[in-house]
Amino acid sequence: MIDPSTIRMDEFLFGWYGARNSRHFFMPAVGRWLPDPLKHWYEVSARLVEHRGGVKHVLLPEEIQAVDGKAIFLIDATGDWRWSFDVEKPSVVYDGECCEEWRQSEESLAQFLTHHSVQEAIYGARRLYRHPHVHKDLLPGVLAGLEQVDFPRWRWSAEGCRYFMGDRIVAEIVPDFGPPDYYQVNVASPERRRLVYLNRFDGIDWRKVG
Repeated sequence: MIDPSTIRMDEFLFGWYGARNSRHFFMPAVGRWLPDPLKHWYEVSARLVEHRGGVKHVLLPEEIQAVDGKAIFLIDATGDWRWSFDVEKPSVVYDGECCEEWRQSEESLAQFLTHHSVQEAIYGARRLYRHPHVHKDLLPGVLAGLEQVDFPRWRWSAEGCRYFMGDRIVAEIVPDFGPPDYYQVNVASPERRRLVYLNRFDGIDWRKVG
């Protein structure tokens, strides 16, 4: 099991997308009150060579406002799900669907942003293999050589998501709420050759992106 605290967000993202030698993020005056982990995320993101959109969106510094002691900094693609940090205790993160009460996350803001970055890397990868219904008996082969990351479970986008990492490969395993013993599987890499081994599974007709 990989301890999330051992994953350096900048090293992971630079290795996944590539990094420019220069191009510093200019933090506008209205954003200087933001917590350091979020500032660091902006600085790292500004140096990425190729940062494709994923399934969530970090707001710009000027878009983040404190309301009732919380500040929304992240929304999902539909705008229905939101994440905020506590203005008085910025390391505390909350999540919640629109019109529902906030619930505190098990992760600190710094760890949450790493978790977020790993998930987004899957959907923003140059190469992605996807399948909505993979039987549990095939998972050991699909995940061979990968190690699970000990991230706390999120409520979004589906409870019970698990993440696995290996040599320039990240996989997401999502419980299938249809047939029992089946999972939605997403395996991604910035290098096509890393995913060639997945072609040997005759029982999986992968949907390939990139």
